[in-house]
Amino acid sequence: MPVKREIETELLGRLDEVLAQEANISRAIAQRVIKGGITVDGKAVDKPSFRLKGGKHTLRFIPLPPPETTVKPNADIQIETVYEDDSLIVFNKPRGLVVHTAPGHSADTLVNLLVTRSEDFAFDAETMQGGRPGIVHRLDKDTSGLLLVAKTPKALASLQEQIRVHAVRRTYLALTYNEAQEDRFTVDVPLLKPTHEQHRALPSPKGHPAITHFERIWARGGHSLLRCELETGRTHQIRAHLAYIGLPVVGDPLYGTRHEPRFDQGQLLHAYRIEFTHPVTGERMTFYARMDEALKRAIEELYNE
Repeated sequence: MPVKREIETELLGRLDEVLAQEANISRAIAQRVIKGGITVDGKAVDKPSFRLKGGKHTLRFIPLPPPETTVKPNADIQIETVYEDDSLIVFNKPRGLVVHTAPGHSADTLVNLLVTRSEDFAFDAETMQGGRPGIVHRLDKDTSGLLLVAKTPKALASLQEQIRVHAVRRTYLALTYNEAQEDRFTVDVPLLKPTHEQHRALPSPKGHPAITHFERIWARGGHSLLRCELETGRTHQIRAHLAYIGLPVVGDPLYGTRHEPRFDQGQLLHAYRIEFTHPVTGERMTFYARMDEALKRAIEELYNE
């Protein structure tokens, strides 16, 4: 017979959220546990939305068995840590590093590195092996810069909510073809999410709302260096918006209009600044990431042409 686990809690709110926090599991796993059978103060409950009210409550449930290992650990992944504490990590992701495992990238991703550090994270084994252990947002393979990773379910929930309500400020540098004509401008164009058949994010009235704010740093010689701030966070948003207005990112193999061997390391796009509220202390925090050498060299070369 499976051994039941008992937890006493005084937390309030939805049962799935309380169970996730108290048992250090993801909310999705908590919902599966509830549907598999849980009692609250001796009474069976089968709805994750069941709300716990004031007072002490006893939860009894059968934990899910740990999954078989699906993500291979790899401690050899090289990535700079900008900041780390008990709740989160801020990485400076290098160009070329894939974040999530995928066909062709089963052992050389950021996720493979995080799995080697399972003891530093307060997630259950299934979450660690599920391919997204605490990753709050994503960066494309060839986009460098700041990437935020949560180490606890509480931190993950807080940071994802901040992303949802646009309380996380993410600012990028983009080197583009053609010269921007305005000092500051905004692109508010809905985007359809890329699919297996269509790899590009397509502008469409039927797409998801997508808003990016731009500031021209310089424009000369048929190129521009832009500061880009996301208001929303759609897949490929900056790259798609810049291509839509005729300022494709230099080196972009998907949205670009030119192929130059000297810029064959991917799009010259760098997430250089991130600002958010710490999920535990409530402190507003800001971090910066230095540019990689490919972007530095390209800026110097194109500025001086």
